[in-house]
Amino acid sequence: MGLGSYAANAFLHKGFSVGKASLISILSGLPPLFVVLLAFLFWNETLTPAQLIGFIIIFAGLYTIRYSNDISFKNLQGAQWGLLAAVFFSFNDLLGKQSTRLDADMFATLTSMFGFGSLLFAISWLSKRKKTIQNTDDLLLQWSDRKTFICGLFIGLTNLMGMIAIITAFAIGTTGLVSAISAMNILIILLYSRIFLKESFSRQEIFGLTAAIAGILILRLSQ
Repeated sequence: MGLGSYAANAFLHKGFSVGKASLISILSGLPPLFVVLLAFLFWNETLTPAQLIGFIIIFAGLYTIRYSNDISFKNLQGAQWGLLAAVFFSFNDLLGKQSTRLDADMFATLTSMFGFGSLLFAISWLSKRKKTIQNTDDLLLQWSDRKTFICGLFIGLTNLMGMIAIITAFAIGTTGLVSAISAMNILIILLYSRIFLKESFSRQEIFGLTAAIAGILILRLSQ
């Protein structure tokens, strides 16, 4: 799980640095597509008819937004990083579910996950710092160690709270359903990109957002 978390967040960060925030968030919100398929293959989990309808509506919304951005092989717009993040986030979801099936202690699991992930990020950071420290211009453009620590601490705490909620949900709920609901954090990112980054939304994107919200409501009402 630590390896999956490291890879997913690294790809997500790379995608945000080179692509449109709304596009990357939509593509990184596709883990349920992989999770539902693999959960069916591994654990024979299925959805009720109402849940399936809600699930389909959510993905109809996601793909409507995706195709409104005119992605092609010549113009990926950072989409490859968003998709790679989705793959590794789904890997993380499946292992989180498996840990609950094995009755693993939640906080021991999270300690191992964040500990190993932190080690990998530390190695990557130190390696990059060693390469750029000789370049004065690059060094001046970097955040101070204090800003890096404070920002990283805040992100780490939000990740920890999110993982506690997700693993608790996996322990009592259907894997695909939990993954689908947790993927809806993309709505918050889309609102952020619209309000703070001033990214504009097309009619297709607005339709996709509406469909995603409707799918969530159906999933909630079908519980």
